[in-house]
Amino acid sequence: MLKIIKKNQLTILVLSLITIILYCYTGYQDDIKKIHKKQNKGLSARGKLTLQIIVALLPALYMVYVDKTAINIFNIWNIDLGMWLYPIFAIFVVIGSSNAVNLTDGLDGLAGGCSFLAFTTLAILCQINDYTGLAIIAAAIAAHGDEKGLQLPPEISPKQITIIPIIFKDGGGEVMAKCNEI
Repeated sequence: MLKIIKKNQLTILVLSLITIILYCYTGYQDDIKKIHKKQNKGLSARGKLTLQIIVALLPALYMVYVDKTAINIFNIWNIDLGMWLYPIFAIFVVIGSSNAVNLTDGLDGLAGGCSFLAFTTLAILCQINDYTGLAIIAAAIAAHGDEKGLQLPPEISPKQITIIPIIFKDGGGEVMAKCNEI
């Protein structure tokens, strides 16, 4: 896979993956607090937003560091936001995208369909702009993600994740039944 990714794009690819993983970890922290408290309140809104801003700062500051602060709109307009406005814009876009998916999932539990369209569009746009590595990842997520999560076949991900149930006082049988079902 690394042969089709240009050397200058590898850093962006790795940074994108780290950002996705850290956003997943933020969601995990929110969910685990809900489980521990046994109520529908996880991280506070301020705490979640703070974590999201910190994580979104990583790619935003990297793009400022490599002096890629211009936004290309359909190869017609090229707007350079500069080193001060670009991070604010990038943080707004990253946090807005994440919260849009969470809101959609919270309303009807069907974020898989919306995510499919979003990741397919992202894959197409990345391929058009010659970001092959990101296009491959976006296409894989679009093809193999659904309301049950991301389930990659062994050809794509030879290493699979093992589910470790976390059982509290009550509901052990219910947790084990769900783990066995998955």
